Amino acid sequence: MSTQPVTDSPLKQLWRLSWPIMVSNASVPLLGLVDTAVVGHLPDSRHLAAVALGASAFSLLFWAFGFLRMGTTSVIAQAYGRDDGDGIRFSTLQAMLMAVCLGVLLIVLQRPVLLLLEHIFSPEQSIRELVLSYLHIRIWSAPATLLNYVLLGVLLAMQHARAPVLMMLSINITNILLDALLGVQWGWYSAGVAWASVVAEYLGSLCGLWLLWHTLARLPGHWPSLSSLLQSRWLKLFQAHRDLFIRTLCLLGVLTWMTRQGSLLGADILAANAILLQGMSLTSYVLDGFAQAVESLCGAAWGRRDQARLRLTVRAAAWLSGWTALAWTLLFLFAGLPLAHLLTSVPAVLALIDHYLPWLAWMPLIAVWSYLLDGLLIATGQFKAMRDTVLLAAVLFILIWWLSRDLGNSGLWLSYWLFFVARTLGIVWYSWRHTITNKNK
Repeated sequence: MSTQPVTDSPLKQLWRLSWPIMVSNASVPLLGLVDTAVVGHLPDSRHLAAVALGASAFSLLFWAFGFLRMGTTSVIAQAYGRDDGDGIRFSTLQAMLMAVCLGVLLIVLQRPVLLLLEHIFSPEQSIRELVLSYLHIRIWSAPATLLNYVLLGVLLAMQHARAPVLMMLSINITNILLDALLGVQWGWYSAGVAWASVVAEYLGSLCGLWLLWHTLARLPGHWPSLSSLLQSRWLKLFQAHRDLFIRTLCLLGVLTWMTRQGSLLGADILAANAILLQGMSLTSYVLDGFAQAVESLCGAAWGRRDQARLRLTVRAAAWLSGWTALAWTLLFLFAGLPLAHLLTSVPAVLALIDHYLPWLAWMPLIAVWSYLLDGLLIATGQFKAMRDTVLLAAVLFILIWWLSRDLGNSGLWLSYWLFFVARTLGIVWYSWRHTITNKNK
């Protein structure tokens, strides 16, 4: 078995691995734009509202299971660094089995799950039936969507740089073609868009499985027996995923609270905040490319106990991430308002965006370090520390919001900004003390 040669410079390795991930990540919001563009040109605007709301609901639901990708990348990357072909196969099958079982469980429990989503998003009566129809269709994609998380995690851990792009291309191209066929040509409208997403996710799984099979075929090792797989230490795996799940719920809770409190301040503020948060989301998709490359490269270094290589990789990633974050800050400062004009033409909303834009503009320079070091802690399997730093930052977010609620939307953005400050300070302190300068590893 031949792992990625460590003679390459960390900077070269990082860029080789991170740019395909960035392309893959950028395709996530692109998929939503395609769905919106298809139904946005239908004569009945209710289908657009139903797809927008339904897609947001499933983004929230599936994001909660992001631990499947992160946990898988951590375990596989360390096994890859140790040249442990048997361990890679065992952990891959274990994660795939968990993902499919959780997906099937969501289908079995779809009634309470969809009732919860309906309660959270509270669709208007005029579109309620369309939204429920969309939800009842999209839930059938759950096993494939969660399996795709695992497949991406495994391929990323083994430094298969182009696999994320190939998988996301297969999903996006299928989705675009079926949107046009089912949603428009066959006249299924929002239901057709939902079915298109379901089929696209399963075809993406087939593509991922094909890529995985060919990748593992080049590595020595044996597949585990079913009995050894079922008798493995599942409790330890669940404990690791539990910490990541709690962390993700905290992040979701902060974002949901931010959106909910903004909605109570009026429609214009809700719209302005939504556009600003889209900018933040796009920034995180790009910066996560470096963080996910760190997961793979530092995980391999940690697995072969190469502390020097780990530090060099973190230093290179910090250099790339820092300059990229600065570029985002400059873009928001000097072109944020013109870009906002592309998304809305409502004068009141644009005025609010202009007023609150500085909060967003400086955010990348603060948040980038939490993204990057999350990747390091995932690589080294330190999920409890990730959970605790985000949990403490979320508590601070609620406290600051409570103390500054008389400031309205400014107090809300102050709370969100300080959430990232606290999260970054906590994870920088922990990583420096327990991982980067750890002499015992």
